[in-house]
Order: sequence, then C-alpha cells, then structure tokens
Amino acid sequence: MRLFFTFLIACFTWSFSITGQTLHALIIADTKDSFIGTGCVTDIRTMQEQINTIGTSINYPVQLTVLQDDQFSHTALMAYIESLILNPNDVLLTYYTGHGYTTTDRLSNWPLLKMSGPTIALDQLHAQLSKKGARFCLTIGDCCNNIARPRSVTVRNLVVEDKKTVATQYAALFRQARGDVLVASCSRGECSYADAAEGSYYTRAFKTALDCAVHYNNTVNWREVLADAQNRVMTFIGPRGRQTPLYQLNLLDEEPVTTVLASFSGVPNTETPQTDRATSYSAALPAKPSAATLPTGLPVQPPPLAIDVINRYLNDLADEQVPTATRLKRMREADQFFDPKARVSIYVDQTLVEVQPIGQVIERLCLNAARIRMINLIENRSQRTPDASHYAVITIQEIWE
Repeated sequence: MRLFFTFLIACFTWSFSITGQTLHALIIADTKDSFIGTGCVTDIRTMQEQINTIGTSINYPVQLTVLQDDQFSHTALMAYIESLILNPNDVLLTYYTGHGYTTTDRLSNWPLLKMSGPTIALDQLHAQLSKKGARFCLTIGDCCNNIARPRSVTVRNLVVEDKKTVATQYAALFRQARGDVLVASCSRGECSYADAAEGSYYTRAFKTALDCAVHYNNTVNWREVLADAQNRVMTFIGPRGRQTPLYQLNLLDEEPVTTVLASFSGVPNTETPQTDRATSYSAALPAKPSAATLPTGLPVQPPPLAIDVINRYLNDLADEQVPTATRLKRMREADQFFDPKARVSIYVDQTLVEVQPIGQVIERLCLNAARIRMINLIENRSQRTPDASHYAVITIQEIWE
C-alpha cells in the first residue's frame, strides 16, 4: 500500500562556465504497478515536459534516463549512479514516482522507496547523488496509492508568456543556485495522494507552483516555490487526512531552512481538531517536532508580502472547505496585504474580464467559492505602494470549473 509519498529535492550545481554544462535527469517510475502504474506514466510525461522546459530556458542540453517497467529496480538505479560521471558545472535532477513507506523504528522523516531489491531511503539516495559532484542537485520522490480528486492544483492557461523573463527566472532557480534541497510530499505517518489519469497531486502542485513563479513573479526563490506547492496540496483532504509536505533548503549564501508546515496550514487535518482559521498569516509557524525527527535547518518565517502567503489567503477566501463564517472573518485581513483603495484586474484563465476595487474582489471570491478552483497573484502585473508595505495595483488569475 502506498503510504508515504515523497518529494525529495536535492539541488543542482550550475555555473556560467562555457563548457561542460549539462542537465542530467533521471526519472524512476513504477509503471507496472497494477494500482498506480497509470498515474506514474502520466508523471513521466509531466516531468519530461518540465525537464525539457528547464533545459531550454537555461540553455543546457538535457541528458535524460528513464528507469521504468523492468528497469524499475534497485539494481538498475545503483548501476545508473555508478556509471554517472558529472562535470563540476552540471545539474542533476532525479525524480521518483512510486510506492513509499516508513516504519515505526525509523527516526527519519524521509520515506523508504519501494523497489525490487534492497530498500533505499529517499535521503540516502539524495546523499549518494549529491556526492557525484554536480553544482546543483535536485531529487524528487513522489509515492502514493490513494485515489481521490483535489480541489485544484493545475493551471490550464498562463496569462504571461514572456520567454525572456521566464528564462531569467529559471536561471535564478537552476543556473545560479548552489547547494541542495530536499522535499517530501507528506509528513511522517501521512498518506500522499494521486489520480490515475492526472498523476500525483504533489507533482502537479510542484509543476504549477514552478510555472506560476517563473511566469508571474518579479523575482523567484526556492522557499516561495516550495511553500506555494505546499499550500496548493494542503487545500485537499484525502480519505486519511491531509498531506503536509516538508522541505529543507541548504543553499550557499543563505541560512539553512526547514519548513515542517506550509506558510499557513489552512485546511485542518481530519485527524486533529479544527483550529480557528481567522489566525493572522503573520503568526508564527506551528511548533516543530522533536529534534530527533526533524530534518536539519531552521523553521522559516515568510516575508509579510510573500507570494505564497498572498496566494494562500486569496485561495482560502474561495475555498468551500473553509466554513463560511471563517471566510467572512478572513475578509477583514485584506488590509494586511492590500491598500484599501487598490484596484484589481481580474483574468479568468487568459481573458481579462473586469477591473474592480479590492473590497469588491474579496467579496466576489467568497461568493463564487463554488465555481472558482484557484486564484494566482500575478506579481509582475501588480504594483506596491511607495513604502512597499501593501499592494496598490493588483492583477489576479482565476481558474474556474
């Protein structure tokens, strides 16, 4: 049974050197599994597209290996690692989609990957790959066997398609980053969910968060991308509760960061009492687990106008899973982010439909919660007040049913 779905991201090593720059990508997929195999095939297509987009955007040739079907084995994986030779300026991206699990006697938050042959943990795989000497190493593990449908994690149409801007944003994340990032799609003891046709929810959430960041943000960083991906997944409560992704950042020139919960855990876990969702978004993160079970690093407090925080706020207003009374209370928090006189340009998918005052937009989101699947702030078409404390001009994209 597919208990622990994980995303491990151990990051890349890029450089501005003229030669020896290649994006090495490995996809490991349990395509023959009778329950999740179809979803894993979809995950392969999703990640192949994303890997090619990254390579094109940063002008790196892509060398892709896919271990699937009979090659989905510990033996094939170890053979790949053994034969892998990297230049100091290469990037290494590894993606696993299949079953994952943990045991009660393990202290690690990261899952064990279920493949034929000896068991390997996601963080152990990441450590082996990190030793290969790439400048930036990204390893993703996605494991799930529960089929359900989330409120939304996919953007159908992007409003901004500026290839020069997109290339610059991808370069900031993949070409200029030095260090490693580790990501798990859910916390210890949780399930991670997937859809047979559309693939794993965290994979889709990660792709959407990355797409929105490079197309819509003025600047990009890994904390906002991964926090946004967390928020998108946490709107959904599966049969066994919510999945709460983890991430750990170890990037040069930045403080180490560990986030156990998203910027604000908006949807309560069905296994724990519901909390008052009117709590301010600037509130401290929930208490972290004991040091024995927590990845290394420090909990991170997002900036007041962080894109992931604002996206979470807007999406909470339009989330039917949030009680109506709580959403009405949340409406009063708009002045934390937006100037009272702010005007909002509203896109539905790719079409600009209306420009409204912020108060009317906040009410609109609450009233149309049954039809709106997702809201995205388009930062590069928005503008802050002179003191940069609030947004005065706002552009959002709504994705409707």
